[in-house]
Amino acid sequence: MKRILLLLSGLLLIWVQTSAIQTFSVWGVKPNLLLMGVILSAMRWISPGMLVFACLAGLSQDAYSHGMLGVYGLSFLGTAGLAYVGGRSFFENNWLFIALLVSLLTLAEGLMALAILRVVEGQIPVMGWFFHLTLPVALYNGVLTFPALWLLTRLARLVERD
Repeated sequence: MKRILLLLSGLLLIWVQTSAIQTFSVWGVKPNLLLMGVILSAMRWISPGMLVFACLAGLSQDAYSHGMLGVYGLSFLGTAGLAYVGGRSFFENNWLFIALLVSLLTLAEGLMALAILRVVEGQIPVMGWFFHLTLPVALYNGVLTFPALWLLTRLARLVERD
């Protein structure tokens, strides 16, 4: 049941991230719900399979972002690896710690993606993109972590009942 729920939630996040994300836009900043789902899943369910899920999620975002294929796949994989390591210090009842970690890992993913783009593309304004794109998304993902954790807690209770 847990695997089916993870698969369905992953597909739902991919659909929301690629089609309905404009609904969540605030002042032009769109959250990266797929990345937030990867981070929370990698922190919650520590297994090597989550790294595969992260890479596939990143590749699916690459496919729909009209960007260079592989950038998000590699950066999501690296971020899931960091979340996998940070998941050992996961405090289930400390939502503030989790929100802070989601924000920091979103910043790390943005830096990884920018570093990959810098190597491949060459001349890109890394600091400009970091402060205008990555930092607002990281803050937004941190704020959205609280309702996401509430929803995950409710879903976990639902799965436990069955």
